[in-house]
Amino acid sequence: RRQINRLTNQRRVDSAPRVGITRQLRWVRIGSRVGVADDGIDLLDTPGLLPMRQEDQFAAQKLAMCNTIGEASYLPSVVAEEMIRLINITQGERFLSKLGERYKVDPPKSRESVHVFMTEVAEKTFKSDVELVGRRILLDYQNGRFGPISLEEPPPSATAASATAADAHEAAAAATEQPLLGDEDDDELLGGGGNDDKGRGSGDDDADDHGSSRPNA
Repeated sequence: RRQINRLTNQRRVDSAPRVGITRQLRWVRIGSRVGVADDGIDLLDTPGLLPMRQEDQFAAQKLAMCNTIGEASYLPSVVAEEMIRLINITQGERFLSKLGERYKVDPPKSRESVHVFMTEVAEKTFKSDVELVGRRILLDYQNGRFGPISLEEPPPSATAASATAADAHEAAAAATEQPLLGDEDDDELLGGGGNDDKGRGSGDDDADDHGSSRPNA
């Protein structure tokens, strides 16, 4: 929705970092010229769609960490504790030190001590309300207070595919760095052959679709 507003340079649709803002379908036209009929592109803003019941509770917790489901569906303290444990697996001491610096309490040293950490922060700053601590930690994560952190990593197969693509790219780049024909003898550079066909091409197509579109009538 923010992308739609940026494209139109106007506040055409409501946008906020919480669920339930968009409640109905809305078409927005961009790129139209004054006096030209059937010009421009139509974008459709729709409400987010989630299953009524989340069978995978771990996936549901991640949605809560990202503020994708309503707060009435979970306890902030429980989700915040699980988020600390989850991020600690990938970030380690760097993340724990940021926790300690921000809330002025010694960071947790183990999975079991996360609840103790939450309780100490509550007693120090939030009048012993551990749910307020959970909301604050989740909000700080959502606002990027701990830096750019991903809750998931690509599967090993995707990582291997990326590495293979990177190797291929490096090989192609190295091939383009071979000497060009100049003052040196052509036959010597070509190994005595007469084939000078060195055509080469590559292409990259990257599309980022931020909305649905429909053809103009």
